[in-house]
Amino acid sequence: MAEGAIKRLTDKGFGFIETGSEKDMFFHSSNVEGVSFEQLQEGQRVSYNNGSGPKGPRAENVKLNRSSELGKCCECYRPGIAVFSAFRPLSLFCGPI
Repeated sequence: MAEGAIKRLTDKGFGFIETGSEKDMFFHSSNVEGVSFEQLQEGQRVSYNNGSGPKGPRAENVKLNRSSELGKCCECYRPGIAVFSAFRPLSLFCGPI
């Protein structure tokens, strides 16, 4: 499985992954696994399989690398602190408690 970072997301249901080479990898929302396309954010690390679509190379089986999200706020993905509440057990928040 290859890895990269989400470089760009569109409101049309597709995006591009920065692969570390000259060309970014296209992916469609139907190839996202484990989370919805709407939950993805630019800069998040993902793993994927190289595939081929009707218009050329594409990423398939795109999965969010959860390890890259540890220690990030559940609201905005900024560094946060762990807190426990009845509403959100062991959540991370970056704002005042």
